[in-house]
This record gives sequence, structure tokens and C-alpha cells, in this order.
Amino acid sequence: MKDFSELKRVGAIWTLRALLHPRALRLIQKDTSWAADEILDFIGLQNFDPEETKSKELKRQFVLKLKELEAITVKEKDSFINNLNLLGGMLGLSEMEKSILTFSLLMQEETGLKETLNFWGDVNFRELIQAISWVLKLPLPEVSQAMDKGGLLRSSGLIKVDQRGSQNIHNRLEPLSGLGNALHGPHLKEVEGLLSVYGNTKGDQLARKWQ
Repeated sequence: MKDFSELKRVGAIWTLRALLHPRALRLIQKDTSWAADEILDFIGLQNFDPEETKSKELKRQFVLKLKELEAITVKEKDSFINNLNLLGGMLGLSEMEKSILTFSLLMQEETGLKETLNFWGDVNFRELIQAISWVLKLPLPEVSQAMDKGGLLRSSGLIKVDQRGSQNIHNRLEPLSGLGNALHGPHLKEVEGLLSVYGNTKGDQLARKWQ
């Protein structure tokens, strides 16, 4: 586990927190056949067999793994983290906004996280805010403000939120198409083109910074 990148470590932490939410935990404690290899691999419990484990022990294993991951410090940042910080500085994103953006991207990239969030079932917009607050361990009122339509994340086009009816979390919250690949790349030049599609003020400001 210590050879995890910082991005993978954070993603595994978020996955474990999602598993430990009562909404998900009730389901997986009733039916031990829930386990997908993608989830167990992602959180570092590849050799763990949920079907042979009692519900209390299952929760204990999740808690232990979460504490282990939270205690690890990854000094070397990968290109995604470095580029995200550069993008955040250019657009004026707060640490919370960068975390929410990362969450939306990882949810699309990592099957383990996406499958775990499916245990929550369909959610409305209010429940989406609550889910982000729980998984990212962020204050609910501040998450609500960051996710507002007039907030920087949505007004810049970095994320899209479907507020209609009830849907699963990964369909309700979507990052800008192509942004993940651009952030994983060696530089941020591609992001300029992605944001300029929206013709928004922040995208124009970002483009000028590269000129």
C-alpha cells in the first residue's frame, strides 16, 4: 500500500468512507456477495473474503484500513496533483473545490469508487451534497455553497450537475469531458482548449495566462 500514488491513496480513503456510510453499510452487511474485485483491489484488501466475514468484523476491517491509509504520507506528488494545483491557482479554486473536482474525476476513472457509490442508490441533489460532505469529510454548508450553480466549479464548466429527479451519484455529477486526461498529462495546455469551449470568463482568464 505504501507504493500508492497520492491520488490512489485519496481515492481509496474516499471509497472506504463511502463503504462505512450507514446507507452503504446496511446493504453490504445484509448481503456479503456484494464484493467486487475492483473495490477490494482499490482499497488494498485483495486477500479479504467478505463472504466468510461477519458484519461487525467487516466494518472493523474497513475502519482499520481507513486509519492505515490516512496515516500514510506520500511526499512525491504525481502529475495529476501537480497540474490540479496549477489549475487551481490559475482559476482561484479553494482546497475544497479542488477536492470536489478530484472526486468527480476519480469517480469516472476508478471503477472501485464508482461501484461503491452505487451502493448508495439514487440520490437527489440535496443527498448528493450530503454524500460529498461525508466522503470528503468536508463541512456540509461549505460543500453546498461550492456546489451552487453560481459557484466557480459549475460556472467555469469544470463540473456539471444534473439537478433533475433522483439518479445515482456518478450520473448526477460529471466533470468536464477530457479534463482527467489533460490533468494526467505532462502540462496543462490542453485544459485551455477545454475551458474555452464554454466561452466563460474564467476560461478566458486562463487562456490569457498562457499567452
